[in-house]
Amino acid sequence: MEQNIEPVDFNEQFSFDDIDCPICGNRAITRFFFETAEEQIDCYSCGYTRKFYITNLDSKDDTNQEFEWTPAYSIEEKQGFGAYSVRMLHSDNIEVGSFATEQSEQFFIETVEQMKDQVAYAKYTKLVDGKIEEVILISTVE
Repeated sequence: MEQNIEPVDFNEQFSFDDIDCPICGNRAITRFFFETAEEQIDCYSCGYTRKFYITNLDSKDDTNQEFEWTPAYSIEEKQGFGAYSVRMLHSDNIEVGSFATEQSEQFFIETVEQMKDQVAYAKYTKLVDGKIEEVILISTVE
């Protein structure tokens, strides 16, 4: 049975931009999601995250032109505990993310150590005294 699967055009769903992280000043990524009107900033150097979104989007009345709608915003901001990047052997994909807790760094180090025969590259970064400190755990040339 043949299925017609429509390709997803990610440009219609959200947009990407590079900005300077407000905490460490390094390159951060901001994404704007059109459907939910949510903006998110992620810094993969210090781990800073900010979500900015409209909380009353469902109360907007597009059918009534007389209706005055004022958006209400909410901001969730988290100082990071660092960030990581990993590339597995025989793969071109790099996984990046940020540490959610102080314990995440140690968990990452232990996980990479357990999987070291499958990892081509692994590093983490964190903000120390206003500067980004980088620690490379594995760097294998393929």
